[in-house]
Amino acid sequence: MKLNIKNIVVGSTAAITAAGGVGLQLSAGSLDKDGMCTMNGGGTRPDDIATSQLKNRYSTPHEDDFLPGSYGTGPNGGSAVDSWKTLLALPVWTKGNKTADLSADQKGFRLRGYITDVEEGGVEVCNCHQKEPEHRDVHIYISAAKSDPKYAGKPYSVIVEVTPRIRRLLHHEGDWDYKSLQSLLGKQVDIEGWLFYDGEHWPNAVKESGTSNLWRQTCWEIHPVVNIQAVNVESDLSAVYPLLGSPTSSPKKPKS
Repeated sequence: MKLNIKNIVVGSTAAITAAGGVGLQLSAGSLDKDGMCTMNGGGTRPDDIATSQLKNRYSTPHEDDFLPGSYGTGPNGGSAVDSWKTLLALPVWTKGNKTADLSADQKGFRLRGYITDVEEGGVEVCNCHQKEPEHRDVHIYISAAKSDPKYAGKPYSVIVEVTPRIRRLLHHEGDWDYKSLQSLLGKQVDIEGWLFYDGEHWPNAVKESGTSNLWRQTCWEIHPVVNIQAVNVESDLSAVYPLLGSPTSSPKKPKS
């Protein structure tokens, strides 16, 4: 099963021209608004607006946009295990220290892993608190383990998110809605998109030394996702297990 928008350049007409893009041609600003929501989301604080703009990106990374060490065959590409090493080594916030270098959120990333859970996203600032499912994100949990009870749980997983704008862009290839993405549960996939650091959840992340309701390994996400492809020949990711931090509290279902 292949769901992707690879090689499609999106954004304003000027951006497409500058990038020499071909394929799906969109009029200027055609995806800048989702329902009643602009790229700035529903917040008023500068931090909220900046965060919403990153979450609501709908361009696809070019090869030179990818962080070295992400999975792939390009000049900066690494193995499937290397991509986990790279992601888990990125700087993070901790309690009392929010000075980490988060500039990787300007980079594209590819990760190979198993889809262990798919959840409908909550009502969020980036989507202007719109309640309709078509205007909300879908949260996907990616694990290095398919079913190992120790390493396939949420505290050992990376969150990746499909956003409303990407779903609208892909409508001609089938929606990436909650139900269709559930068909990939248990499959090893390649995920591609933009890195994003969702720092508001640092108390819930193992790498950030979170101490309550641990339901994610790190606050680093691939958000938005622009490419999902099921793997025909699976990679052995067991070498990732020793790199994963161990939770100190039992996970509960996250509050969206």
